[in-house]
Amino acid sequence: MQHGDEGFLKLPLKTGHCTQMDLEVKADENKLIIPGSSARLTSIVSDTRDARSVINLQVTNTGLAPAFFSCIDQWSRSSGRNKRCGYQEE
Repeated sequence: MQHGDEGFLKLPLKTGHCTQMDLEVKADENKLIIPGSSARLTSIVSDTRDARSVINLQVTNTGLAPAFFSCIDQWSRSSGRNKRCGYQEE
């Protein structure tokens, strides 16, 4: 065992590991819920490493018209900043 940055405890892991994550976003920050547009999260894949966690979202437009959707897709432990991405269906 080792102590990681910011007081985290590191455990050596020799085999694969599955985990379940519950994602919660405030309704006012959730751009998938906007009047006149509808979408669904088709798949969510997370990749967590020492420096950062990356969550990839596949968003499917379920509405009849083109729409813009955005999400927070990356958080860096070192910088503590969120990077935003956008999705535009033409």
